[in-house]
Amino acid sequence: MVVRRRGWLVAGGVFLAGVVTASVAWFWPEPKPVALVRDYFEAIGERKVEEALRVAGVQRPRGERGRFLVPEAIDGGLEIAKITVESEDSEYADMTVVVESRDGVPFPRRVRVLKEKDGLRLADPFAVVVFEKTALRYAEVGGVRIPFVAEDENGDGYEDNSVTYDLFPGDYRFYAGRSDIVRTRVEQSWLWGGARVEPQFTITPVGQQAVARAYKSFIDQCVRKGGVRPQGCPFGRDISSSFTWRSYPFPEFRQTSWRVLKYPTVVAAPGTEALELNEREPGIVELTGVGKVNSAKPSRRFSAQCEINTGDVEVVVGMDQRISIRDTSGYPLNTCRKAPAPVR
Repeated sequence: MVVRRRGWLVAGGVFLAGVVTASVAWFWPEPKPVALVRDYFEAIGERKVEEALRVAGVQRPRGERGRFLVPEAIDGGLEIAKITVESEDSEYADMTVVVESRDGVPFPRRVRVLKEKDGLRLADPFAVVVFEKTALRYAEVGGVRIPFVAEDENGDGYEDNSVTYDLFPGDYRFYAGRSDIVRTRVEQSWLWGGARVEPQFTITPVGQQAVARAYKSFIDQCVRKGGVRPQGCPFGRDISSSFTWRSYPFPEFRQTSWRVLKYPTVVAAPGTEALELNEREPGIVELTGVGKVNSAKPSRRFSAQCEINTGDVEVVVGMDQRISIRDTSGYPLNTCRKAPAPVR
């Protein structure tokens, strides 16, 4: 009997304590600014993008700026350790929010909640990130990879950075997606305010092979273009200068064609904004055409050997991990330095 009574008393005490606790919580609810901040970070931790935007009282940024405000980009797993109200008046409430990452590291952040006529909203709900232009012509956050979009802020043609992207505050991984071409150094980055991201990477053996194949294919495409100076190609004859043959000026070739005598051997390495091609063995192409030394001579078929100018070739990696190559010389190129020889 005693045991039963004690059990009843204990059960009654627990029930009463629960009622008292619930009453206290009901009479002293969490302040609305604190509740808003708590709901906001909990929504982020659960990757609930639309709910986080709604709680913060903001619209999704338009266009490119909001591309990473999606569940796949968010690492999640945020835990709110503490929210402390620092100051409050009729217009705003300032508080310190301490959030713990997955490894238990606390990150404090000062947050302001604005009190407006139509309700509460966060003053600065987003962190921002800018990507530097590299040979990797894409931006990547978490599980989201998008093409690199440059922003020419000064209108001077130098587009070294991407547009600015909005992200929720949190723990992020950049350039962690699978790639057979490059091996990136992945780090977790905690974003509160702003960050500039520049991927650090090396070229894999598979990547070196892919670059070599792409460069050969690029040269083959240039060979098929024909003409004395194939447009956008790393070889050709400058039409502003002329060959000489036996001290006579050699007129413009007609019926021209190209063929590869030797492909260059190259090794790729990360450069400032593209992959640099270090030439181990030079490449040679042959220009063949019809011409004559002067009007009194009959037309004859001639050929000339020309170098391949690897130094002004830009190599980049796209978001689909394909290699893109283009010639950036930007001036009349003359790699046919020797006099033409008659074709017998």
